[in-house]
Amino acid sequence: MSTERAPENAAWSSWAGGSILTFLFALSCYRAATQSFVHDEATTFQTYIDVPVTRLFTYYQTRHHYLYTLLMRLCSAYFGNSELSLRLPSLPAAALFFASVYRLCRMVFRDPWLFLVAVVITAGKPLVLDFMVAARGFGMA
Repeated sequence: MSTERAPENAAWSSWAGGSILTFLFALSCYRAATQSFVHDEATTFQTYIDVPVTRLFTYYQTRHHYLYTLLMRLCSAYFGNSELSLRLPSLPAAALFFASVYRLCRMVFRDPWLFLVAVVITAGKPLVLDFMVAARGFGMA
């Protein structure tokens, strides 16, 4: 006889976990639009975006993420130089992260309460949420 119990009705936990992650993504979008630039984001802009494109490949620093910088340059060309437009490439990566957290936690934790706790612990960390909206490549990495 198996000691594992299959959840009788785990639909409520799926709905609750999805709602929590949707709220965290909406919070990330809000923070990307309203949070002012920090020093690293401004330095990245001045070093790689507000200069000729050849600078991307001739000058390297550890904060330089090529893919993010190229996407940031593209968003800057189309949407201007606002905080949201420069952080826009990190938002799809944040959505992918939240979807991955949901899928992984749903596969690993069969118990509805453990699933919810795992979702909150994994996706609700303040430092992770900070890096999800920064105009840096950390959210994509």
